[in-house]
Amino acid sequence: MAGSKLVLEGRVSLKSFALGLSVLLIPLIRTWFGHLDWVFDYLTETSGKIAICVHIAAINGLLLLVYRGPLYKVAVRACFLGATFGCGLIISFSETTWTHFGWYMCSLSFFHYSEFLVTAVINPGSLSLDSFLLNHSAEYTAAAAASWLEFSLEKLALPGCGSV
Repeated sequence: MAGSKLVLEGRVSLKSFALGLSVLLIPLIRTWFGHLDWVFDYLTETSGKIAICVHIAAINGLLLLVYRGPLYKVAVRACFLGATFGCGLIISFSETTWTHFGWYMCSLSFFHYSEFLVTAVINPGSLSLDSFLLNHSAEYTAAAAASWLEFSLEKLALPGCGSV
């Protein structure tokens, strides 16, 4: 459908994904304005993580005010995936041993979001919340949970194992 406009749900999802991705602003503000004592104090360590949580909660509240019904359901899922992608980038570029998990978060969230967006572009008639593929099967959920558990156990119990 070259040249056609993106359906409303697709436009809402793009805006919401970008809004979720705005979690990247918090570490950027810390980097750019870290020389100010109050910025450094409030945006590092635990308080920085709390700032990200408050930011995500505020965005969710904004989405609740702006969208209703099915559009809110699209917006909140796209925003969650954008925030997950942003948090994955934050983890990936941080000085941590969890870098690979950050890239995994980016890959997984981008996969799920791109499934919805591509469906919105290519086949808008079949577009639904299921197009995000977030809950497509019990087997997929079990495999994802097993991979998270395996990664976490390896990092915590056998920290040197993955670097052989």
